[in-house]
Amino acid sequence: MNPYIFTILLFGFGFWCFYDGWLTTDPEMLEHATFNRVLSAILIPWGIWDFYKLQKNKKK
Repeated sequence: MNPYIFTILLFGFGFWCFYDGWLTTDPEMLEHATFNRVLSAILIPWGIWDFYKLQKNKKK
């Protein structure tokens, strides 16, 4: 299994939450905007950290 699958999932869900929290104009999604904003602020940096951690381990 590819070691980057978890990183890809973190980025995917992070950007999905970013879109739903910050960029969407759908009135039904506005009640979930705070949750999506917080989750995107957690998942995207976590994905970046995981990517660099994998790159560091790959060089060893």
